Amino acid sequence: MQTLNPTRSSSVAELWGRTLSVAGRLGAVAGLALLPACAPSSEAGCDNDASCPARGQVCDLETSTCVQDDIALDSTEADPAESFTNLAVPFFRGEVCVPHEVQSGATIPVSLSPCLHPCLTATSFEFKHFFSCVGSSCDAYATMWVVADSGPNGCPAEAFGRFDQSMCQFPEVPVDLGIGTTIDSGPISGTMLLEIPFLSNDDIEQVAAANSDQALFESLVFQYPTDTNRVPAGRAIQLLPGNPEPVAPCNGSENCTCYDIGY
Repeated sequence: MQTLNPTRSSSVAELWGRTLSVAGRLGAVAGLALLPACAPSSEAGCDNDASCPARGQVCDLETSTCVQDDIALDSTEADPAESFTNLAVPFFRGEVCVPHEVQSGATIPVSLSPCLHPCLTATSFEFKHFFSCVGSSCDAYATMWVVADSGPNGCPAEAFGRFDQSMCQFPEVPVDLGIGTTIDSGPISGTMLLEIPFLSNDDIEQVAAANSDQALFESLVFQYPTDTNRVPAGRAIQLLPGNPEPVAPCNGSENCTCYDIGY
């Protein structure tokens, strides 16, 4: 394994990595801390989008109430170019492998394998994750993206949406990463809900350009509503002292259970 980024501290537990090529080695480092808890009241009226407490909400200024934003989530790009180079394409659909019973304090192995349209020629992978906890309940967010060129004949608009699942092409080597389960007070004993959030091409381009800007990544994730269909098995990972320490990395289904996400 080749480390590409130096270890650095942050306000939340996070991991950032990238590969040198499609078949290259993954490089990753991790920082560890805890995101401060907040519990905004849903009873108070709103006067701007930032005052809405839930993910994916905007403020209806006429009624001063928070409503769900009408965001299209069927494609990561509304009006894509036919031909392109070095385009950041986020994980929209694919396979996620993870164990659901993990020993407190152990690293949770996660494997991500994106469904890519045949027109895409991927040149590298990058990935990122973070988690936050309130008491013994934690939420984790992991994503990855490919840097890709369009093929000789270009790409149709459906390349970034819900094309037929039979057309999916998966990388030979999945992206394997690990989520730590220890914070300043010690090993976490409780639950961690892992989500592979929806992000658009524009979102992931911002993440890639900002490099280690954790606050930006978090704000981009939180602009979309929570989607249980993007949570492996739709349930949380149990973190308990008596659970087994998982074998890492996942290597797909070799050491973890795999789930379809985003279909």
